[in-house]
Amino acid sequence: EGSVLRADGRVRITAQLLEVAPERHLWAENYERDLRDVLALQSEVARAIAQQIKVKLTSQEQTRLASARPVNPAAHEAYLRGRAWLHSLTEGSIKKAFDQFQIALQKDPNYAPAWAGLARCYVLGNFMGVNPQEAVPKAKEAAAKAIELDEQGIEAHLALASVLLFYGWEWVRAEQEIRRVLAFNPNETEAYSLLGTVLVVVGRTEEAISAHMRAVSLDPLSVNASVSLGRAYYFARRYDEAVEQLRKAIDLNPNDRWGHFFLAITYEQQEKFDDFARELARAMALGPNPDYIKLSEEIPKAYAQGSHAEVLRIWEKSWEPYAARSRAQASSMAILYARLGEKERAMNWLERAFRERSRAIIYVKVEPQLDGLRSDPRFQAL
Repeated sequence: EGSVLRADGRVRITAQLLEVAPERHLWAENYERDLRDVLALQSEVARAIAQQIKVKLTSQEQTRLASARPVNPAAHEAYLRGRAWLHSLTEGSIKKAFDQFQIALQKDPNYAPAWAGLARCYVLGNFMGVNPQEAVPKAKEAAAKAIELDEQGIEAHLALASVLLFYGWEWVRAEQEIRRVLAFNPNETEAYSLLGTVLVVVGRTEEAISAHMRAVSLDPLSVNASVSLGRAYYFARRYDEAVEQLRKAIDLNPNDRWGHFFLAITYEQQEKFDDFARELARAMALGPNPDYIKLSEEIPKAYAQGSHAEVLRIWEKSWEPYAARSRAQASSMAILYARLGEKERAMNWLERAFRERSRAIIYVKVEPQLDGLRSDPRFQAL
């Protein structure tokens, strides 16, 4: 058990160790440092607790815990704010994260985690309307700077792996970067999630499921990890397990739009079209774009009055204007037309998605909704 208190430029951590059965108090200690030394303080507490519970640290872990450098408190706080915004994954939140990381670097230009955060923002450049051709070099440059400043910086290697995965399409190098992170820290949840994504993309879906399961076991309350596992089941065509897992993710956060969205398309593959329409409406209602909100109101009516295809037509009407100005949506439009059986339009959008490096194009090898195109020579060439 522990508590943290910050006051007047100082930070204090109180930690105690309790045995549950038989119930008894084993150890307690207070640690206090200047706020500039907060990272060293965290390392000291970690070493002390590891010693008390008889954990043997690897040489990499010992090196990492011993290498914490002083930080500028204002830079560290701006970085933490950026991290919080980054996880929201909306256009507005990514821009706010970007601004906070830049503030951190103004305070301390050599603060490696802030450089890594900046790289992650560029990786998510589609959310900010940034052209991938412009964003990728900047992302690689920021990640390289972070690694130069801290060779064992986990976030920097994960940022570089993300660039290689989503935009560089260098699957082998991406996996190597992630494996390097896991050598530094075998319990890094995000590394397992990213590894699972790489393995899905190259068609190693059963290995991907194992990686995502590891991420969920390390952080059972992570909605993103839980949704990613459900999505891996979906790509493996294990739809019943996908539904079960995505429902668990939604239980963790009923307002997670990605959980509802992936549950919807899983129901669609099972031909449970009433469930599909319901979950799609919920996902759209939670979306950041006003067109999505409008769509969420029209979908139930369309399904009640028509069919599954009518729902897709409503979706097309609302999405196409948005897709025309958003590179991120080109692959989504391709999938939509593939589901409608309009192969020519689907292929045109897929080829555009390829040219623009639309984020979701990397799943083309395994996406069930594209199965109707797999015999097409253009698809095979792509």
